[in-house]
Amino acid sequence: MLDCLIKGFKIFVSKKTLLIIVLFLISMFGINYIGNYIIDTITYSPSISEFPTFLFNYYSYILFFIALGYFVGFLISNYVTYLIAHTVLKSKKSHKKAITNVFVYTLFLSIILLFFIFFIYLNFLILKFGVLFIIFLIIIAIVALVVSLVSGLAIIFLPVSKTLNEGFERAWLFLKKKFWGLVLLTLILGVINLIISYSLTYLIYFAFSKSYYLELIIQSVLNTILTMYTVAVFAYFIKKKK
Repeated sequence: MLDCLIKGFKIFVSKKTLLIIVLFLISMFGINYIGNYIIDTITYSPSISEFPTFLFNYYSYILFFIALGYFVGFLISNYVTYLIAHTVLKSKKSHKKAITNVFVYTLFLSIILLFFIFFIYLNFLILKFGVLFIIFLIIIAIVALVVSLVSGLAIIFLPVSKTLNEGFERAWLFLKKKFWGLVLLTLILGVINLIISYSLTYLIYFAFSKSYYLELIIQSVLNTILTMYTVAVFAYFIKKKK
């Protein structure tokens, strides 16, 4: 496992590194920009039950472009993840032809995410903040964790799978066999990313807080580097264990 943490840095010397960085930066910058726009413009005065109506009335047609922007950013980040896995696993498949599969994968996960959000919102309206709501929230969190692990592994397995379904099947089998190893690796990477991210985020804020776009660009670069490294480590872990 420790050797995977070291090998993860190899992704920065790959032939596809420049393409990966450019695409990731576009994705990170777009998602960060939209997120900051929502934080700066939204008002939290409506009640939870009135919030969906408030969003449609407040943002109007802009809400469509916000959702589209997030989807495009998610699509690009998934394709970049595919490129990293393609490089690490030394797949012979054409990465250009995989765009369709990555699009379907992104659309599927987006629908699943919307379902989770709707289900949590519906439970809140019915159960409020009672004991049953907390129980349902825990159940949803566990299911969401499993879905996240399987889907995250599926996009890494996709370069060495014939179809998207095969990628999910291999991801599920790998998760069952190496669950605790994946959990441990996730925790280690989580700690590493947390320490680096928080430390550098504060430095970026104090150094570039007067320049909004410069701060946004540097924050996007930091997120790109950390994400590339994290995906590469998981890909090397899969390569070692599969």
